[in-house]
Amino acid sequence: MTTVLRIFSLMLLPFSMSLVLAYTYQIKGHINHCTIVIAGHLAMLVVSSWIFSTFMPTWYWWAFPVASILFLSTQLYLNRNMKIKTTSNQATA
Repeated sequence: MTTVLRIFSLMLLPFSMSLVLAYTYQIKGHINHCTIVIAGHLAMLVVSSWIFSTFMPTWYWWAFPVASILFLSTQLYLNRNMKIKTTSNQATA
């Protein structure tokens, strides 16, 4: 049981960072981005849990940290692209 908790606790830091970024979108007025991020994270958790339970049932608990890390990296990449687009739009205006 303690191994499961240790594995599950690995997802807490990436998950909390993802939520902070999502709420940052909300504060900046990008409500749609915030909704997409939260729904995407939930979808990523469900899909990765299904994949791990179907193909690797003994590694099921690793689905949660893997999904959180993958989603956070995707979110950071998209955030970087959104920042570059905003900067280039301001430069042309």
